[in-house]
Amino acid sequence: QNKAHPIVNGRSKVSIGSLMAAMVADLASVIDQRCLIVLDAYFAVGPVFNILKQVLDANGRRLVHIITRAKSNVVGYADPPKRTGLRGRPRIYGLKHPLMKLFEIQADAFEETAIELYGKCKTVTFLCMDLIWKPVGEKIRFVLVVDGSERFVLMCSDLTLSAPDIIRAYSYRFKIEVSFKVLKHL
Repeated sequence: QNKAHPIVNGRSKVSIGSLMAAMVADLASVIDQRCLIVLDAYFAVGPVFNILKQVLDANGRRLVHIITRAKSNVVGYADPPKRTGLRGRPRIYGLKHPLMKLFEIQADAFEETAIELYGKCKTVTFLCMDLIWKPVGEKIRFVLVVDGSERFVLMCSDLTLSAPDIIRAYSYRFKIEVSFKVLKHL
């Protein structure tokens, strides 16, 4: 469409995800309002997060935050250990956490809450962790959710949102998808 290619880490990056993120960045810059976009796991990639974290308001605060379902192989890292004073490069990342394994390892740390999902009050259990995600090099809020027999991980770039709010916002994505399908068939 003769639009400029999105720039990620100083290089042109053309993919469906980066083009979508560039469109959202343009929109958020024009309306100059804080936005929260809810996406599926296809968009849980570094370039999307990196493009959108560059959109700032006049005060330097981020205008766009993302909530997305994480891919099944997602890994987060704890904060690096303190410097030891010994020779060598200090560690950049702490302990590695393959998030899907935490459903068994941290099962006793999950909290339970009642949330209205899809028009019904449901009880879900969740574990909220702020971990460093390598593709963006900064902390992301990961919410591990158990909804009946279903287990999934949500990612959010806004560290101030509560886990129930992240789960509720992600549930709206399904309503939007159904609306698109209805509109498309009309």
